[in-house]
Amino acid sequence: MFRRRVQAIANWQYYLPRLLGGRHELKAGVDNGYTPEDVTNTRVDDVNLTFRSLPTPSAATVQIFNSPLHQKRAVMSTALYGQDSYTIGRLNLIGGIRWERVEGYLPAQSTPSSRYFPDGLMFQGITIGGVVQNYTVRKQFDAVRHDPLWHNWAPRVAGTFDVFGNGKTAIKVSWGKYLDQISTGTPPNPNASINQVYVWNDLNGDLVFQPGNATWDGQKYVGGEFGALTETNNLAVATFDRSVRRPYRNELTMTLDHELFPGFLLDISYLHTREKDPQGTIENPIDLWPSLYTPIQLTDPGRDGVLGTADDKPITVYNRNAGVTTTTRTINDDRLATRYNGLDIVATKRFDKGWTLLAGYTYSQTKADLVSLANPNTAFVNASGVTGGRRHNFKASGSYQLPWQVLVAANLRLQSGLPITRTWAVPSCSASVTSNCVRQSQVTVNAESRGSVELKRLPTVDVRAGRFFSVGADRLELSVDVYNLTNSNTVFATRTSTGLTPIRVSGNPAVPTTNIATFLSPTQFLAPRVARFNVTYNFNRR
Repeated sequence: MFRRRVQAIANWQYYLPRLLGGRHELKAGVDNGYTPEDVTNTRVDDVNLTFRSLPTPSAATVQIFNSPLHQKRAVMSTALYGQDSYTIGRLNLIGGIRWERVEGYLPAQSTPSSRYFPDGLMFQGITIGGVVQNYTVRKQFDAVRHDPLWHNWAPRVAGTFDVFGNGKTAIKVSWGKYLDQISTGTPPNPNASINQVYVWNDLNGDLVFQPGNATWDGQKYVGGEFGALTETNNLAVATFDRSVRRPYRNELTMTLDHELFPGFLLDISYLHTREKDPQGTIENPIDLWPSLYTPIQLTDPGRDGVLGTADDKPITVYNRNAGVTTTTRTINDDRLATRYNGLDIVATKRFDKGWTLLAGYTYSQTKADLVSLANPNTAFVNASGVTGGRRHNFKASGSYQLPWQVLVAANLRLQSGLPITRTWAVPSCSASVTSNCVRQSQVTVNAESRGSVELKRLPTVDVRAGRFFSVGADRLELSVDVYNLTNSNTVFATRTSTGLTPIRVSGNPAVPTTNIATFLSPTQFLAPRVARFNVTYNFNRR
């Protein structure tokens, strides 16, 4: 990837000491940018191979690509903005407006010849967007402008009020509309990564894919080690839907700052954000899903990852019908919008009389109806539930200087558990897998409701103690840090997939592997207690 950016910015400021009873600070500016990008994708032998490790290593699928692929894309943006900060007495008001023009642009481009999908190769009688048609592979593409072209306004207001006029208590409120930026990957490129997935018939069992004398029959390759075709991707003529709107979010903050006593500040803040017109990528039009997918009932192996045990349960997934070609497109759908509410309480004690303190508590709640609308498996299978990370977070750190130039400090963190979701990678049907599988490859579904499992809370305590000595104009410091004082071994990250994971006890290569349930098997945990001794010498201390 080779990305550049050319940008020109100009700003203007003007101050009015008196107008409409108060003073004004006016600002305005313009920001213009151009970001072109060139991307070249290559693959070894133009394939992606997948294998099964159990019960014995074997070939699973082969995915062929139209590589090498060379793509060009760019984004052009222009913004005009203005702001007035108005102060009268104990009240300060700020109002601003931003106008943006943003355009996705695809320069004229060509891509090298491909082994499996050469220029002029024709797909005959395939379904694209619900229409049966022919599709011819191209290697030359004309320039595309306005892909997309958006013009948007984004107002913002804020206010600060000194409640008692003594600078010790202030109320702050702000609201703003914030536009999502688009990346160079936003314009859909007809010069796309065409690919097909086949069952891999490894005829000689050497785990090396060999196309042999395979021939093209108008929809797929036949012969060699090509098995049944399971999916074809990215054949649609990629054009940006001009009805798709630019995503944005509204953000509201309210803050109370109060000095409880000299040098001790209490800050209470509330934050609310809500996304509007979020974009999602769908593999096929939603209204065609009933004709493109068939609901089937499979058996979920359960948390132990083993079929045929007591925790097995039925699960309904969606099997893509034979002959269906995926046609990705971008849509707006507010079911993908996240809504966030957060409360922050922060206490700050400036260093005075030998001690300082910073403590804070955050409560956060994030909601979203759905996290993906790519296909019915992501939209319907255990798609509801909890969104977001740790809901409660408390942190406190402070230090105290004792007599005899001794300094002690501590850092405490206490976080609620992380919500996680168990997922199941549904097997793809093949010559060796004929049941409890689906036709398409790479299908992962939520095996349980989103965020239905919460890990243990995460507490940590770190401390420091030290003493410093004056050596003329210099200073010598001796200290010791102890991390994870309680020696807690809390697991704070685990695997979320379903199945079995082979391990060696204590990592001993001489010990036979043991299979454990993948779900909830730990991947990260608190490191053991660590003590670190420090010697610091400061020269010519002032």
